[in-house]
Amino acid sequence: MKGKEAEVRIRSSGVITVAALFLVCLPAARQLLAGPILIDWAYAGNPPQGVVGAEMTQYGGYVYGEGYYVGIQADGSLGPWLPTTDPAVGNQRLIGANGHIYSVGGSATGAPGTSVLVSTVQGDASLGSWSATSAMNVPRCDVGLALYGDYLYVVGGWSANTVYERSVEYALINPDGSLGPWTLASNWPANRRVLSGLLALDGYLYTIGGHRHEYLTATVERAQIMGDGSLGLWEPQADLPLALGGGGACEIMDVVFVVGGFTQPYGADFTDRVLYSSLQADHSLSSWSDTTPLLDDAVGVRMAFAYGNRIYVLGNEDVAIEIGTVHNVPEPATLTLVGSGCLAMAALRRRRRKTGTG
Repeated sequence: MKGKEAEVRIRSSGVITVAALFLVCLPAARQLLAGPILIDWAYAGNPPQGVVGAEMTQYGGYVYGEGYYVGIQADGSLGPWLPTTDPAVGNQRLIGANGHIYSVGGSATGAPGTSVLVSTVQGDASLGSWSATSAMNVPRCDVGLALYGDYLYVVGGWSANTVYERSVEYALINPDGSLGPWTLASNWPANRRVLSGLLALDGYLYTIGGHRHEYLTATVERAQIMGDGSLGLWEPQADLPLALGGGGACEIMDVVFVVGGFTQPYGADFTDRVLYSSLQADHSLSSWSDTTPLLDDAVGVRMAFAYGNRIYVLGNEDVAIEIGTVHNVPEPATLTLVGSGCLAMAALRRRRRKTGTG
């Protein structure tokens, strides 16, 4: 009898061990089963004159820029661009949250500033008047900007022509849309003016690539987001395969995409490369791979966002918008242990996510 009990324990332990190994390898296994990620790119016209890609954001199925907005249609195309109120700020960044759009940093002259403006999204999706809310501690332009839960995060940027910020700030969004005071978080390990991406995913803040005029970097970092909005220590992640400035980053179903950018200082030599990395079970990023490049290798990508299974890439007014339909991104999965641990099954489900843009 003791021999049979031992045999049962060994078999049970073996199944649990296999289940644990499957959990560790789950993101890679799902991607292997799904096949290589491919993107069908198509042109979608140009934004209105004067609209800069870096100063646009997507919120609630609409894209908001400098005095314009446009709806995303059911087939993924963009509708007509319509006029709306303009924050009249240069070198700022926009982000949407809880029925409001925020303009962060910059100034009317384009110089670094601490001001943060907020506008309420109206019933027809246009924007109301802009008003000031809590100002940042450090004046800056061209910041990395992300949302996680009820907190806004600002990373880096520049505060003078040759001063590039390592400081990080965060602020709580109040129920009425105003912001609480900005708090300085743990310093970012590198001072870079323009990030290729700032993303808030599954309780972590990720910084990707970036430049400070004469210097480009391939480094990627993350910091854990704590319950009170503060950040843990910054940790290195898998480097990009090339040093990259500008461009855009977004996420679809646990896969992070980095789109375009430039490969030489001062915004020269744009690349059409599109990279992706899978978010692992421990929230780290896998090594980066290439997928289908952009249609135009001269695209000055200033912003990218994901909506459904599509990636939208925006530059300046003289650059055509590109929309890419993404294929073979596997559903996020959880591992469910059934009974006493003798049976393991993978239950695929879409997770409710809190993601940010930058």
